[in-house]
Amino acid sequence: MNILTSGYWNSNLGDDLFLKILSERYPSHNFFIISGSKAFQSFNGIPNIKKVRIPFRIKLKNKLYQKLDISTEKLLSKFEIGILNQFDLYCELGGSLFILPQEGIGTKYWLRNKIVLSGLPYFVIGSNFGPYFSEGQVQKYHELFAKMTGISLRDRNSYKLFSDLPNVDYAPDLVFNLNVKEPPVLGKYTLISIINPESRFDHETSEKYYQLIANIITDLLNKQEQVVLMSFCEAEGDLIAAKKIKRMFNNISQIEVFNHTNINESLKKINGADKIIATRYHSMILGWLMGKPTFVLSYSKKINNVISDLFPAQPFINISQIDLDNFKLSFAVNNQIDSIVQEAQQQFKFLDRFFEYGETNE
Repeated sequence: MNILTSGYWNSNLGDDLFLKILSERYPSHNFFIISGSKAFQSFNGIPNIKKVRIPFRIKLKNKLYQKLDISTEKLLSKFEIGILNQFDLYCELGGSLFILPQEGIGTKYWLRNKIVLSGLPYFVIGSNFGPYFSEGQVQKYHELFAKMTGISLRDRNSYKLFSDLPNVDYAPDLVFNLNVKEPPVLGKYTLISIINPESRFDHETSEKYYQLIANIITDLLNKQEQVVLMSFCEAEGDLIAAKKIKRMFNNISQIEVFNHTNINESLKKINGADKIIATRYHSMILGWLMGKPTFVLSYSKKINNVISDLFPAQPFINISQIDLDNFKLSFAVNNQIDSIVQEAQQQFKFLDRFFEYGETNE
């Protein structure tokens, strides 16, 4: 089958892993994505991930809109609708697919409704729901979800909103299905995944985040340890933030900045760490999966929710509540990983059933 696969294709390690995992589980099917050439490089060497050919006129309009600071969402949504008849199935794949506006329901709802009305089998895999701002928004999506083929959510809080629908289920994050081929390695560096706090927090909180990371690095350097500052998504400012932190230490060689551009190289870098300080959601998941001692700096409820769901013993702090004077760093290894990995296979429940039987109500 040819599957149009919608997601955040912008060289973000977490989302890239989602598609890698999906393509490896179903090697006889082709997964087509709409992405730029640079972002598509992450999937080089994966034969059943293919790039949708975008007509020149659409590319031209897209560039013009970007230059004029006009949203391209509606343009690309109309393009998607126009090519639906070329595919056998539609799959939305990602971790935070349903971030809703403070008012209204958003352009994505319009697109999703159009796809449902097309009659194409429609699956959602791997997401949480929200943040949302009204019960009306939840109700609109409840009605829409009821018309989709199968939906797998990754946290229990999201699932509770739609648990009465038989085509909605819960399973732990899709990345727990990653085949970690390499055995755990005890490296000689601490890996710190970095976000750009300025896009999420006010100036004071952002400065506290930078200062906390700097304090942690100072302690590690005093212990003669190496540090890797890892950018999971350059497009969201991770690399800018990592370089800013390294400059705070006059760019000394004991601190390496690593930017994700290739899935296998990024996984190798994470697996080589002695321990992980995780800001990115999937740096925490990968730390657990690879058996690494992990500490979490949480920027979102979605991180807190998965800790509560799967590993309440995980030490973490919320970035919005950083107390520089009373901070203590502690690590934990997730000792429940085998059962989590087993349960995470249910992310594929509806799609497995569809491919096996041809329909989800078998």
